[in-house]
Amino acid sequence: SKGLLCNMPSAIDHRLAFMSPLQPRRRAVATIWPLLVVAGVVLMGVLLLLPEPSFVFSSAAASRRGLLGGVAGLLASAVGQPRAKAANEPADEPCACCERDWCGCGEKCTDCHVYLATKGFKVPIDIVVAFDAAGKVGWGTALGWQAARMPRWQPVANEEVKVEGSTLEGAGQGLFAAAQLPKGAVLPPYQGPQLSFAEAERGGSYMWCPAKAREVIGDLKDSSVKRGSWLDGPSFCVDAQPLVKGNPSRYVNAAATEKQCKAVNTEICQIGGVMYYRTTQPVAPGAELVTDYGSTYWPGFDSCQLVTESDLLGKLNSRISGL
Repeated sequence: SKGLLCNMPSAIDHRLAFMSPLQPRRRAVATIWPLLVVAGVVLMGVLLLLPEPSFVFSSAAASRRGLLGGVAGLLASAVGQPRAKAANEPADEPCACCERDWCGCGEKCTDCHVYLATKGFKVPIDIVVAFDAAGKVGWGTALGWQAARMPRWQPVANEEVKVEGSTLEGAGQGLFAAAQLPKGAVLPPYQGPQLSFAEAERGGSYMWCPAKAREVIGDLKDSSVKRGSWLDGPSFCVDAQPLVKGNPSRYVNAAATEKQCKAVNTEICQIGGVMYYRTTQPVAPGAELVTDYGSTYWPGFDSCQLVTESDLLGKLNSRISGL
């Protein structure tokens, strides 16, 4: 499964920022930017001294002024100056769309926790604070997720879902609606013992990680990475497999064939580094809750995105385009 995080800073960002084993390399790359700025300034000076060859560069896009504009844009990016916004881009920050939907709004903002908290909404406790409050196993009890008040946040009651034998072939047990669930119903958080980086690196069929943690774990594949005691630190990835009681979202199954994609009625959302399933349509009592794990989970099956466009990012991007 995929874990995604907002581009805004969060407690997870600050806790994990120093842990990335490739940070020294990234800092080295960052030192190149001043040299690019100097080179750009020199290039602009040379271009200004040249005569305008209007008989060759007949269009504005190909003119020296157009080239100067491109160089200036590169310099603006290098020194962090704000770029001009596209005509169809919101005038506010990327995560402003969170005020319409807590589940995020495409690749620009996939975790609304920080933004909504700063706007005064009552958000669930994030995974870092919950971990500090209740430990690596009991952190889920500290989230206060049912008391949250956010745009389109509709938490289900515990008795509104139940675990029974799955309708999907070979899936074992599954999670079902015990009552009529509306579109947008938020299921209990996906819980389990939190893992260290060393544990998360080994993977697991019930493991889920926030994006920042996935980035660090991905860096571990680089043979030049310096390994050390930091691998024993918390990654904030969770393994739901051992937590079989009081963890109903553990039993949400995913479509593994095109035929099963027709049963998908649940999407994956993240807030505060915690994963929550949310219904994408009304679900009748007795219906199984089925999701799409995306393109990296099932061997030999890409995902339902090609069939039903139910992949997480596909849904987020289509939802923001419709807002």
